[in-house]
Amino acid sequence: MRARALTAASGMGERLAVLTSAGPMAGLWRGRHPVGVGDELHFEMELENPRDWSEIGWRRVGGHSKVAPSSSPLWIEGTVTDFDQNGVLTLDVAGTPLMIDTTGEPPLGVVGLTVRVAAQDLQFFPVEV
Repeated sequence: MRARALTAASGMGERLAVLTSAGPMAGLWRGRHPVGVGDELHFEMELENPRDWSEIGWRRVGGHSKVAPSSSPLWIEGTVTDFDQNGVLTLDVAGTPLMIDTTGEPPLGVVGLTVRVAAQDLQFFPVEV
């Protein structure tokens, strides 16, 4: 994902706010190099902890929805592009894949759903472009 840094991070593990095509996001910077305000970044995203399906909100176009129960102020939303036999959910978030380990029972026909997940443990891993 391409983003512009809204805050600075002097090193790995510091909280970083960024502006992306999907909107503003905040997470832990996992790069070895510092980031300055206004820097252009390219990164992959990951959630540190698995999510149980009871924690995932979803909606189906023209169908049923389930609101995610959470007090987290940080959310990430995307469209499910894959759900494998190991319970790994792949979301498309503004053209960037985000893989999430899941537990519990998913809804039927999960591919194509729009899901919303609390993202208080979002991490940014820099990639070379």
